Amino acid sequence: MMRKIFNTVFLMAAVSWPMSSVQAQTNEVYLWVAPDGDDAAQGTQDEPFATLANALAHVRQLRTDAAAGTLGKIHIVMRGGEYRIGQPISLTAEDSGTSTSPTIIEAANGERPVITGGVKIEGWQVVANADGLPDVAQGQVWEAALPTTDGATLDFRQFWVNGQKARRASTLDDLSLPRLISVDKSIGQLTTPRIKQTFRRPEELELTIIQDWTTNTLRIKTLQSDAQRSRLTFQSPESEIEFKRPWPILRADETSFSNHMFYLANALELLDHPQEWYRDGETDKIYYWPRSGETTTSVEAIAP
Repeated sequence: MMRKIFNTVFLMAAVSWPMSSVQAQTNEVYLWVAPDGDDAAQGTQDEPFATLANALAHVRQLRTDAAAGTLGKIHIVMRGGEYRIGQPISLTAEDSGTSTSPTIIEAANGERPVITGGVKIEGWQVVANADGLPDVAQGQVWEAALPTTDGATLDFRQFWVNGQKARRASTLDDLSLPRLISVDKSIGQLTTPRIKQTFRRPEELELTIIQDWTTNTLRIKTLQSDAQRSRLTFQSPESEIEFKRPWPILRADETSFSNHMFYLANALELLDHPQEWYRDGETDKIYYWPRSGETTTSVEAIAP
């Protein structure tokens, strides 16, 4: 299944001629990789490697052992399927080869390999009653344990379900967005219309400002409200960036009718529409409101 560019890399076929004849004529080398391969194998079409990293290591060694000028192009041909990695694949200058003997990573003809660092989230269950979840979402939302890597729960800001990017729980669903009221750059504070919700953990909230040609997201440090207005300060380094840079100008003053719009995100209290999600770092759970037709047993949920 094809995924978005946030958590995958797509490799495109670059060869359309018979490989065996090319190899015989030009000293070209072909190493094969397949999801069901074995890194202890020979790297041939019949006995492919399992990982791109292992194939690259073999290419480096091949260049070290070969006499100068004796190698043609070196192809790493990847069969279709999914290749899951637990750490980045590093490409350095030595992986480029030379103008007469470059290293080419390509898909097998007509096939689509996908390299992904995503982690599957499984074990979904319907939430019977969750403290802080809006009434409209009670009984509609799933929960699952957060995956762990190297003994720590995975921290992520994006979440993919059945190949589509889900939306973080937010106030962006409203038909109109509120606007900032005023700004105090000296203390890094914004004043907004009163934020009506109460939050169990306001320190996890984020405020996104739609600001001329940029969209700026700031993690909230403090949130204080009175009967009519709320005042917010923000964490570093985004606070320093937002309040010290000259452009774009932060339009927020008492007399303006064109102040910048904003919305809030990242709280269980804001999870009120299908396809929204929230990662709870305190309970190590993720919450998701499924779309119509999705089931807890068949859904493919990926955290980058």
